[in-house]
Amino acid sequence: MYSAAYVLHLIGAIILIVLAVLPFMAFVKGRRNKPLPGAKLWRKFIMLCNFSLILAIITGVIMYPYFSMGRTWVALLLTVALGGTLGVMAKGLKLHIIKDGEEARKALMKVAYAGFAFVLLLLSILYMMSKWYYI
Repeated sequence: MYSAAYVLHLIGAIILIVLAVLPFMAFVKGRRNKPLPGAKLWRKFIMLCNFSLILAIITGVIMYPYFSMGRTWVALLLTVALGGTLGVMAKGLKLHIIKDGEEARKALMKVAYAGFAFVLLLLSILYMMSKWYYI
């Protein structure tokens, strides 16, 4: 059971890491006032990332079910914060698809800034997980 949970956890993490490209693309396109290519595809990918985030929570609890440790709660809080940034990014992409002109650019910049927060949270989780058994 542990090894299956580990593989699923790893696949979910890889899916989340792939999304780290989006904020940089959105920032460059937003600064140049150009539309983001594949915005609808990125929005669907964010939905997949939400699913992988839920999967990561479930498999993480299966692999490490010790809720008396503070680091477990920190990991859960960071994961919930990741979900929040995914929601802001999805809403910004939706507005970018619907709107035109300056409103679309503002929505794309919102995606970029929420995405940068996503990347920082993801890096902090990865750092914490790399030191998980040494703390």
